[in-house]
Amino acid sequence: MGARWPQVGAALRWGRAEFASRGRAALRNFAAFRADFASRQSGATPAICSLLLTAAAPLAAQSVDAAAGFGSIASHQLGGGFWAGGSATAMFSRYVGVNGEIALRATSANARRFNPYEADINLALRPLTRRWTPELLLGYGAVRDESLACASNGIPCAQLNQPYGAAHLGADVKTYVSRRTFLRFEYHLYIIHNFFGGNASRFAVSIGYTFGGTR
Repeated sequence: MGARWPQVGAALRWGRAEFASRGRAALRNFAAFRADFASRQSGATPAICSLLLTAAAPLAAQSVDAAAGFGSIASHQLGGGFWAGGSATAMFSRYVGVNGEIALRATSANARRFNPYEADINLALRPLTRRWTPELLLGYGAVRDESLACASNGIPCAQLNQPYGAAHLGADVKTYVSRRTFLRFEYHLYIIHNFFGGNASRFAVSIGYTFGGTR
């Protein structure tokens, strides 16, 4: 009976090494997804990439932050209303990780526009790990403006679905309210390509939970 334990231990070590290897392979594929994302600049691709990031990145991460929150956007074309969002950040060291997030306008300040959203994938940098921990996000995303265009000659309104590629810069600070639960205050700037409404700024507050290491 005792002779079987070394074999069990070897099998477990092999399984752990195989799991870690597959996780690293999944992360290497993110570069290919990023290139496809930039070329397509579609509204669906960022959301899909964010979901892939959320699912695959934890395989090799030291810790994962999952958060949900609310806020609003300041933009001539997208601004106003209540925006709800969610994000996941996988840290591979205390200072460097990857982040994916999506935010959707749940209410509209203008009845002629409906449910635009933004989604992005980022490099996450945490220069300090303190009670109030700052975080910098650098990445790329897409902003979709969904509008109603109404002609003046009585033709029914048509819904326009136009995605725009956008460079993303985010800054936030988080503090733990318990060992694993945190509160985060966020600012996001979207530098939108070829968008007549100009750039957009999003302000948000999120509550989240840390899986794995905390500080």
